[in-house]
Amino acid sequence: MDTGKGKYSDIIAKNRPNFATDGNFDGILDQNDPDLNLSTAEYVAKKLTDLGVSSIYEDATHHEKDYVLAIMRNGDGKTVFIRGMIQSSPSNQERELGAWICGHDTAALLAAIHTLVSAKSHWSGNLVVLFQPGELDDVELQDIIDTTRQNLLVTEKMVPDFIFAHHVCAAKSGLVAIQEGPAITVCNQVEVTASAESKLSTNPLSHIDSRITTKIPEQIKASFPWDIVITTSKINRRLEGVNTVLRFEIRTQFTRIGVCRLVLTRLEGFIDQEYMGCSIDIKKNPTLEKNSSSPSVRGPFRQAFSEHFGTDLSYAESTSYPGDFYGLQEAFPAAYAYWHVGGLTPGKNTAEEVQSTLTTAADAMALAVLSVLGCNKKDGARVEAEQDSAEGDSTKVS
Repeated sequence: MDTGKGKYSDIIAKNRPNFATDGNFDGILDQNDPDLNLSTAEYVAKKLTDLGVSSIYEDATHHEKDYVLAIMRNGDGKTVFIRGMIQSSPSNQERELGAWICGHDTAALLAAIHTLVSAKSHWSGNLVVLFQPGELDDVELQDIIDTTRQNLLVTEKMVPDFIFAHHVCAAKSGLVAIQEGPAITVCNQVEVTASAESKLSTNPLSHIDSRITTKIPEQIKASFPWDIVITTSKINRRLEGVNTVLRFEIRTQFTRIGVCRLVLTRLEGFIDQEYMGCSIDIKKNPTLEKNSSSPSVRGPFRQAFSEHFGTDLSYAESTSYPGDFYGLQEAFPAAYAYWHVGGLTPGKNTAEEVQSTLTTAADAMALAVLSVLGCNKKDGARVEAEQDSAEGDSTKVS
């Protein structure tokens, strides 16, 4: 991994944990049972306590849906909200015990906190950390978001200025990517309502079910030869007064930014042509207009990541974040960024590759926080941090 060139590289290198020897982080991966026998939240809360984090909100009542929210205050400054996923998807690794894909997220986030606690003299502000279960349904996700909002806004009187998240994905270990991409690739949808006046026995919309399920997707795919998946669902026809009304949804999946609006424009024109004389109403899912990261942080982060990781910066044409992160970003309007870290190569991954993945992911998150909260504490004044060779302060963070 080509690192060590950036503004904060020395600070990170001197304060990060050693994954080859420190089982506090690597041990999260060494479990035969998913999600540490459904005890990851308890494990994480203990490790945070060991690191000196005092403000911890833990929900250990839902077992596989447990989560941990931790808050660190480290002087005056802005508030950064960082999030990692607790999940239990199996992955083959050359280790004595099994491993779990999203355990990388949890281990790396803990390691980033270790780095930031050790380097507390180099940043000032508040750090909010959420270890959030993955694959939540809407009700479960909203419950966690509501509780988190209550804890932050009401109890702690704290409003996030930034929200950051990462996720390990299938790519060479040691790579990291933060770049423009669609907000969510698997949940984009539009609701279409077509209505027309029924005349005697003629139903102007009676013949179009097959067109919806076949012709529209085929037409759009022919116009946009990218990796696009288009499906239709919930076709519902009913009479409303003198009108026959047809409602249906079209779900789309994109891998490139900018395709969303083009597809919707073509879709609207195609429906209008197919259903001449009909009244067309297309409701767009708001996620279609969102990006995987805010321009205000994406540019600076790409530069910071490039300086630190060098040639290992980028491997993807675009990035996209999952629905649970979208829910957090909607709940706390702030500058946000989401990036991918490579680490799940086909077949078995060696211990060295696992350590490389954890180091990359932990460095990236610590680097992101330092990029917006970084300073040197001196006589109570905030001064912009330069390369500093001083040893990290291991004093506990409240």
